[in-house]
Amino acid sequence: MFFWMELAGVLFETFGEANLVPNEAYTWVVIGHPVASGFIQASMYLFVLSCLGVQYHGYILRR
Repeated sequence: MFFWMELAGVLFETFGEANLVPNEAYTWVVIGHPVASGFIQASMYLFVLSCLGVQYHGYILRR
């Protein structure tokens, strides 16, 4: 699970930039790097699936 979060963080750090809009929440955006953006999205999906897999595996072990 940690790998997918770390991958997204490194990609945000490398290709991202702050989106400073007055009176808005602080956000971080990736502009002009569609491959990095796609990898960030995919790593978030895989992180969620990893979490669900760990929970499901624990459920099976308890039965």
